[in-house]
Amino acid sequence: MTGIIHALASLNYHRSFLYRYLGLLAIFLPLIFLITTLKTVVSKTGAGLSEAMNQGKLPLVDQKWLDNLIHNLYGIVPFYNFALFLCSTLFAIALAFLSYRYCRQRKQEFATCQRLGIPPRKIILHLFAEFFLPLISCLVTLFLFMIVFQRGTETIIQNLQSALIEKFTSVKAMATEAGTVQSGEANAPLMLQLPRNGLLLVDSFQLNREHWVTVALISLLDTSLLLSLVLMATLSLSLLICKRRLKK
Repeated sequence: MTGIIHALASLNYHRSFLYRYLGLLAIFLPLIFLITTLKTVVSKTGAGLSEAMNQGKLPLVDQKWLDNLIHNLYGIVPFYNFALFLCSTLFAIALAFLSYRYCRQRKQEFATCQRLGIPPRKIILHLFAEFFLPLISCLVTLFLFMIVFQRGTETIIQNLQSALIEKFTSVKAMATEAGTVQSGEANAPLMLQLPRNGLLLVDSFQLNREHWVTVALISLLDTSLLLSLVLMATLSLSLLICKRRLKK
């Protein structure tokens, strides 16, 4: 707890760095979180369609056709992986410049800490805390935003998902005979009809609130893991370079 308080005090003192860092997070964090969420939704949709077929909720869809549909649906995943790699790389490059400049700015302070006998491990942990605390705060804010504004964010994500699936996969071209199931008596007016192509069927699969919370949690964890790896790698590199320059 003391370390967190010291890190917060240091961030308050170095406000110019904090503002630049928050600006960097504001650019890349929502984008990475969005791509991760889209990727998670694809996984949940494919699993949901498989479950619906196994439970007999889609009795007029051929099993082989559905398997092909799900396979083509997952064809969007490589695009999401590439987008994540690109965004993470750009974020890492920008963060490397920012962290190196910040470490260089504080090298005199680090040298003073070493002369006072403060272990290097504590100095490194303190610096890592200064980078991780704003990141955690932003991630929690994004997660709460997704939960509070579920209907709006889900609509935006599903519309974007449909547009990307239509552009980068052949799901829309997978036509099927739209069967009908008569409800009740033979002359009952109510008829249930399946969509005529794969994209319409995918769009018709809605995530309930429980599944949406699961999607948000999975996306949060995946994004946290990815950005944590980027932070640890870039900060370690910046500290190594600063340490070498400090010895000169």
